[in-house]
Amino acid sequence: MAMRVGMTTTALTRPLSHREAREIIDAATPAPTPQPTGRSSLKLPLGSRIQLGVLTTVAWIIGAVIVLSAIAGSIAIAMNVWHSPIGSLRWIIPILVAAIALGILQQYEERQRLIRRARTVLLARENGWDFAIETLAVPPARSMKFGTERKVLDLVRLRRAPRIELGVFQTKVDSGKSTALVRQDYLALALPQKLPNIVLQALPTGPRIGNAVAPLNGVDPDQFLSLEGDFDKYFRLYCPPGYERDALYLFTPDIMALFIDHARGCTVEIIDNWLIVSGKEGRLRGAKIAQWTGTLDLIAAVEEKLEQWDQWRDDSKRRVAPRGTPRALARPKPDVAAAGARLRDLSRADHIKRQLAIGGIVLGSLAAVYAAIFIPIFIADSR
Repeated sequence: MAMRVGMTTTALTRPLSHREAREIIDAATPAPTPQPTGRSSLKLPLGSRIQLGVLTTVAWIIGAVIVLSAIAGSIAIAMNVWHSPIGSLRWIIPILVAAIALGILQQYEERQRLIRRARTVLLARENGWDFAIETLAVPPARSMKFGTERKVLDLVRLRRAPRIELGVFQTKVDSGKSTALVRQDYLALALPQKLPNIVLQALPTGPRIGNAVAPLNGVDPDQFLSLEGDFDKYFRLYCPPGYERDALYLFTPDIMALFIDHARGCTVEIIDNWLIVSGKEGRLRGAKIAQWTGTLDLIAAVEEKLEQWDQWRDDSKRRVAPRGTPRALARPKPDVAAAGARLRDLSRADHIKRQLAIGGIVLGSLAAVYAAIFIPIFIADSR
């Protein structure tokens, strides 16, 4: 019987200002290790500093000229279309308002995120959990194998068996023109033995066009296994070929119902001897008690199923046992064969076809948007 995870929640309810949150995070962040430079100090000569200051000022002036020129050009184009200074503001004012609102919203989100991180530090302290502000030990989940500079932030490890940890996975995604930081919550729970690589891909909860769902990134979609009942509305299950029966043994209807209740919108993966649940930032842990208690309820519920999962054996290893092997030795060891250890990835040719199809859809969408915006302007200008 699994032991329910207890939690003291004072850290989630006490008042916490942005300034205090910053002090807590700074105190929890280890000081950077000084790198030897071979010199006691590194200071630019006076002439170089003056030159750098001049170049910086010139760069700011050029940037301001570019921005003002873009605004003036937009006003000129709008006046040419509507022949009125008032009409030209139809485009400028909404854009400025939207930009200001977006900046304010971004600042608010960053402040709230800092407060959530500080509350996590306090929560770990008062519950006796291990805490690390940053680590490069990223779990092996497929949903965490993208981007660059991958790391885990605000790692919380519960001091109990099996090993349980909660963290925020962060990676940098480069689109070619810009980069963005992507973060997601995750829960990693150690399993008693290695199991087949099975993924429950979370499906969007909103309306979809037909039953079309993008396949799991990089995975051969032929490995999709349909589930009974309404489970396909919430998850798509992928398992290695030949392990369909094993997947149904491990993910019984009661376990699927468990994930629907406690991990809806999250992706669940079994890989090696880990169960990893990942979702958007703030889904599994945050500044509210309900988020943490829901995750701890999920941990307790999964632990109830570990005894059943520990009875699983890979039958493919039994089939290859030599004839005459005693029954006790022929029973497979608690491990998984190489064929079931990892899902099969898309071939290079199939991957290229998918990329071409996605590129065609994107280009078609951009062309439609361009036509919808600029054709009416050209028609109005021609009149």
